[in-house]
Amino acid sequence: RSSGSSPPSGSTPRSNLASSPVRAGAVRAAGSEVTAQLLWAASAAQRARGLRHWIATLSLPPLPAEGVAHIEAQLLDARADAQATFAWQGTVIRRWRDLLHAERLRPALPDGWHAEWDGTAPCQLPDGGRLVLESKGTGFDLPMTLTPRRGGERITLPGRSHTHALKDVLQPLGVPPWERRQLPLLWRQDRLWAAGDLVLSADGDAWLRARGARLAWQRG
Repeated sequence: RSSGSSPPSGSTPRSNLASSPVRAGAVRAAGSEVTAQLLWAASAAQRARGLRHWIATLSLPPLPAEGVAHIEAQLLDARADAQATFAWQGTVIRRWRDLLHAERLRPALPDGWHAEWDGTAPCQLPDGGRLVLESKGTGFDLPMTLTPRRGGERITLPGRSHTHALKDVLQPLGVPPWERRQLPLLWRQDRLWAAGDLVLSADGDAWLRARGARLAWQRG
C-alpha cells in the first residue's frame, strides 16, 4: 500500500493475483479472498476441492483432513459479522462480511509500543512490518511519534474542518479488523497525522503533496 500526493481511495487494495478458475469449477478464488456465498452454492465435493486448491495457490500449508468440515461449520455457517476463524500450522482463514480471507498468522502491534521516527530511513515495526517515507528530502521537519491503535482516535481529513472517528473512516475502506490491529499511527504532537498509508490527515496530505512525497506501509 502507499499513499501520498492523492487522498486515500475508497477501497483497500487487495492481492494482485488475478482471478483464476478453481478446479471445482463453480468456485473461483481471487487472491487471498473467496466469497462465502459462492462456496455455499457449490456442491460439497466442489467446495472441498475448491478450498484446497485456493490454499495451494497461496503457497500456504495444506488444509488438515478435517479442515473443510471445520470451515463449513465454523465459517461458512457463521454470521457475516462474527469474525469466525479457523487456524492450522501458523495459518488462518477468517470470515469477515461475505468473504473468507486466508494468510499466515501475523502479530498485532504490541500494546503500549511507541517510537519516534524522523523519516530519513525506513522504520522497522515490531510486528515485522515497515513504514517508509518516499521523499527526495531529508525526512520530516519534526519527528513523528508512532503508536498502535488504541481506539477513540480522531482525524481531520483533507477538505474537512471537523474531525472524524478513525474507526468510521476505516470501515468504508474495507480494512479488516485484524489489519487495523497492525496499523501504525503517525502523530504530530497530539494530532493524528496519518494511519499507515491508508488515511491521511489534512496536514499530512498537504505536507506530502508540497514535497512530492508519499508514505508506504508494508504489513508484518
